[in-house]
Amino acid sequence: MRALLRFAILTFGFSLVLPLAAAAQRPYVGASLTGNTLRWSGVSGDMPGNGTSLGAGFRVGTAIGDRWGLDAEVVVPGWIESNYSYESTVGSFTGSLIGGGPAVLILQSNYVQKSRQNTLAASLWVRQRPFERVDLVYSAGLAFLRSDQRTSYTPPQFPGLPLPVEGFEREYSSYSAGGAMGLDVPVHVTNHLRVVPAMRLMIFGTALVARPSIGLSWNF
Repeated sequence: MRALLRFAILTFGFSLVLPLAAAAQRPYVGASLTGNTLRWSGVSGDMPGNGTSLGAGFRVGTAIGDRWGLDAEVVVPGWIESNYSYESTVGSFTGSLIGGGPAVLILQSNYVQKSRQNTLAASLWVRQRPFERVDLVYSAGLAFLRSDQRTSYTPPQFPGLPLPVEGFEREYSSYSAGGAMGLDVPVHVTNHLRVVPAMRLMIFGTALVARPSIGLSWNF
């Protein structure tokens, strides 16, 4: 609820400031091909949910002065898929096996988890120009996350053995807010066109999202 309230307040404020600033200053729009790497805090680097995907980013912003401005970016990444399984011992029996001895029946359950992290980030940026046609743009702000997750479960199969558990599929979404920071390196191709390599880092609770990207920006 707090994340939605923050989102509403920031979006309302940004919607007021951006048109006023854009009317007198220099707005821009852009699109990018974005990498998406998700890492959750934990002991193992192979935790379910960790992974990488590709996505698309869309942004709009404006310069307020010679060195600073406002920016809003929406990123829609691809799905990250995790496959993992659990083994369980159902029972044991002793029979006339080759070589003799007991045998243990072990069944395996399989899970497939898919997740996607859509974000909206609103940032304040500051610009340096170390070279004539290259800028360094540092940004920091708030990011709002919608996390969609799909989980499917396949129970163990063993002919002739009745199992009380059936397979299932579940979908749910969650919302949160976190901090975002970034670095853009716009390269001036023409007076209006920029090629923009960039990097974004976002933190949502125990999750870290890293997004390198390459895109184009059109400055009016």
